[in-house]
Amino acid sequence: MTWKTFFDKELLYEKKAIEFLKVEFGDQMNVDCWIDNYFSWKLQAETQKPGYLHLGMIESKIVSTVSFSPKRILFNGIEYFGGELGDSYCSNQFLKMLRKIKPEQEMYTTNSYLNQSIFGRSAYEITQLALKEGSQFIYGTPNDTALPGWIKRLGYIKLESHEIYLFIRPTISFFVSKKFNNSIINSLASHLDRLTVILKLRLGYFGIRRQEYSFLNKIPTQIQLDKLWEKTRPQKGFTFIREYNYWYHRYLSHPSSRYKIISIMHGETFCGILVYYLKRIGINACNIYFLEWMLDNSISINAMFNKVILTEMQNSRIYKAFTYLNCQSNYYKSFRNSLFLKRKKVTIILYPTDISNSINQLSPKDFEFYLGSSDAY
Repeated sequence: MTWKTFFDKELLYEKKAIEFLKVEFGDQMNVDCWIDNYFSWKLQAETQKPGYLHLGMIESKIVSTVSFSPKRILFNGIEYFGGELGDSYCSNQFLKMLRKIKPEQEMYTTNSYLNQSIFGRSAYEITQLALKEGSQFIYGTPNDTALPGWIKRLGYIKLESHEIYLFIRPTISFFVSKKFNNSIINSLASHLDRLTVILKLRLGYFGIRRQEYSFLNKIPTQIQLDKLWEKTRPQKGFTFIREYNYWYHRYLSHPSSRYKIISIMHGETFCGILVYYLKRIGINACNIYFLEWMLDNSISINAMFNKVILTEMQNSRIYKAFTYLNCQSNYYKSFRNSLFLKRKKVTIILYPTDISNSINQLSPKDFEFYLGSSDAY
C-alpha cells in the first residue's frame, strides 16, 4: 500500500473531497461551508486565474486536501495577484498509519519531510505552483494545531503587524439559555434583548436617526458597487480589491445561497454594503456572522450592526454575533460600547515573498481584513 499526491485539475474528485472534509470535521463550526459545487465555485474566482485543489490519496481513498483560491489584492495603491490556502486537512486515521505506508514516489532527495508527509508535500506543491503562476501574496488562517507545521516545516511566517481580532457580542438570551430551560424565561430574555437594541437606536446613540439611513434587503448594482469602491479605495496599506466582480463571486455566486446582502441608502444615494449570514443553533435560535462591509465615512458601523440584529430578533432568538475588527480602526471604541467583546487575535500566515514581507512591516491600522476574507465563512 502506498500514498500519492496530485492536482485535481478537472475536479474529478470534488464530491469525494467535500465528503472527506465533512466527515473529518464533524460538527465543527464551519462544516456547513463544504457543500455541493464548493470547489467548482471557489477555484473559479474573479481574477481570471484558476485556483487549485491538491489531494492526497491511498488507493481510491482521499486522505488529505489543500486548496488555493486566487484573489486580487491592493497594496499601497498597486494591484497584485495572490490567493488563500484553505481546506487544508490530513486524516487522523492516516496519520496513525503513516509509518507503515510509503509514498508512491520519493520525489524530494533533499527534504525528507516532503517524502514522509502527505500533507507537507501537498502544501509545498500547491505553494510552488502558486508562486510559479505569479502569486505575490499567499496567505492562510490555520488553527493552532496546524500552525507549527506551516511555520517550522513549510517556511511560512506569521503576520505579526496586525490588530485584527475576533469580536463576539453575546445576548441575554444566550446567558439565560445556559442556566434555564424554560420557555417563559427564554421569551422574556428575547424581549429584553430587543429592548436593549431599540433603546440604543432610538436614543440616537449611534446616530442612525439623525442621518436618516435606510437598510434595504437589496443587491447593489454593478455601477453602485464600483463607484463606492473607487470612493473608498485606500491609497495606503493592504486590502482586497473589492469592486463589483469581487462581491459577485465571493457572495452572490456562492453555491450555498446563505448570505444576506444589505444595501445602505441615504435618500437615493447608495453609500454602503453589508454581508452577513445566520447559523441555526437549535430549534429557534441563531448566531449572526458579520462577514464584510464597505461603507462611506458617514455611516456608523454600530448602527448598522444593531439594526440588523434587531431585525433578525423579530424572527429568531439571537445568541451571539461574530465579526473581525481592526483594533486600530476608528470603530474600535464605539464597538466596545456596543457590547462586542474582544476575544482572540486572528492567526494569519504568509509565504515570505517581497510583497508579503513589506505587508508584514505595515502599521496595524493600514491592514484591512474581514471575517469574509477567509472562504471558510
